[in-house]
Order: sequence, then structure tokens, then C-alpha cells
Amino acid sequence: MATEPLLTEGPDKAPTKPFDGFVARPGGKVTDRPHLINAWSLAHASMLAYRDEATVKRTCGEWGFKFVRTLGYEGRLGFDTECYVAANEEIVVVAFRGTEPTSWRDWVSDLNALKTRSGPFNSYVHQGFLNGLLKRVDGTSIRDEVVKEVSELIGDRAVYITGHSLGAALATLCTAFLLDTGKIKVEGLYTYGSPRVGTHRFANVVMKKSGGKVYRFVNKEDLVARVPKVLYHHVGNWWYMSGKNQTLTKNPGFCQLLKDRICIDFDYFPDSIADHSIKHGYVVGLWKNIASRYDVPDSTPGGTAWES
Repeated sequence: MATEPLLTEGPDKAPTKPFDGFVARPGGKVTDRPHLINAWSLAHASMLAYRDEATVKRTCGEWGFKFVRTLGYEGRLGFDTECYVAANEEIVVVAFRGTEPTSWRDWVSDLNALKTRSGPFNSYVHQGFLNGLLKRVDGTSIRDEVVKEVSELIGDRAVYITGHSLGAALATLCTAFLLDTGKIKVEGLYTYGSPRVGTHRFANVVMKKSGGKVYRFVNKEDLVARVPKVLYHHVGNWWYMSGKNQTLTKNPGFCQLLKDRICIDFDYFPDSIADHSIKHGYVVGLWKNIASRYDVPDSTPGGTAWES
């Protein structure tokens, strides 16, 4: 069981809001460890993706982003997938909307159906996820629009892709498509409660092309991270959150996982729902790690994205 801490370079204080203290290119040659404040900020960005278009734009402005474009919101453009692209002077963030809390159990059941299609790098991926990016309306798709926006914005900026649940799966595929252009470097893919997306080959190619900068956060009882079960593999360095303080462990060993399975409460589904929640499961959990690191209260700073 690895115990390497998350990176914490940058201002020696806790952030007062998302993207306060965000480090555009952390770690130097260290690629297997995510940045703690970056992880918390991008979890907020993933949570914001669930809000309406006006709130997305207003909140991104509050976080210091000068450019914001939403795709698929309010049924605009005819897409089923929703995401937004935001940029400040240092970074470009693409955040995908995930699964509505009221429907995720039905969605998880559907995932176990074996449906594959050739995707990025000619690797097989889940057909439903891929269709979310490739559905064409008036000659374009969400993938095409994101590649276009990122290509125009990148310059010297670092690119980050993020999402929760279904949004995490879409973020993973989007990262693969961006890398497959051969012209765009992704500084980090941060996912929260992601299902498995593609085959073992797909996972290996994404890790190689990204330089290993794929960070997958999973809560102990998050069921979504366990599907689909057949022929699919996770992408990225696994950061496991467990215990009262949501302690982060990289690639937990069998003994820890077995212990956690045995200690799961009898009210399993309520815990599974809370653990999958981007707000209660991931934003709060990551803030507990920040609070421990910087010795500050464990009540996370609020803001528009926090309200729901």
C-alpha cells in the first residue's frame, strides 16, 4: 500500500475559494501524485457542472475565469451531453456534467450491458459513453466543439479535464480524444466516482499518452466505480478515500479493501449514495484532507456551486 502524500506546493495556506492556490503545472517530473488543492478545486468544477447555465457562468467569473463557454446546456445545440470550458491566464478547464442523483441507480444497472465500440486510439470503449461525445447535430459534436475550444485557448495554458460519475467517463474519453490529436497536452485528468470506460488497452494507452497524469478519486462505498464489471478497466492512478477523515491512499492493497468491505455499515445504500455524491462524498472529503494539511476548520468554504 503506497503512502505518498498528495502534492501541496504553492501558497502555504488553505484556499478561501476554489482555484485559490491552484498550481498550473505541479510536481515537475512527479506525475503519479495529484495536487491536493487542484483536486479540491476541480471537484468543485465538477459539482458546478450540475448547475444551470447562468450559475455556471457567474460562478466561473467569481473563481477568476475570464472566458466561459457552455455546451449543451438548456437543451441548446440539441446535444444530450453538457459541459463547459473555462479559461483564465494560466489554465483551461473542461468540466462534464454527470448523472442526476435521482437516476444514477438505474443508470448503473444499464452500464453492465456489454456494449463496445472502437473509440480513441482504435481501442474499445463503452458505446453509451462514446455516443455522448460523438452524437452529431448540424455537422458537429461535443467532442468537436471541445477540441476546437481547447485548441484555440491553449497557448501557454495548462489543460485540465474533470467530471463526476457519468461526467467522469465523458471526461476520460474527452481526454483521450484531445491526446489523440497529437497537438494537445493534458496537464491533468481528475475524475470523481468514475465508472470503468474501456478495455485494458484503452487504459494503458491513455496513461502512456498523458504521461501518467490521470487521477481517479474513489470513495470507499461508491458503487458507480465498480461498474461495468466485464472486460472493462479503470484508467489512472487510484486515490482511495476512506475513514472518518476521508484519508487518501494511493492504490490501496487487498488487506485494506477487504477490511473496508467487512466494516461496511448495514445501511449500505444510504452510505453508497452519500459516497457517490460529488458534494458530500468528494468535495467535503477532499476538504478534510486540506483541513488536516493546513490546520484549518473542516467545514469547506461555500459559494454558488456549493448550494443545492
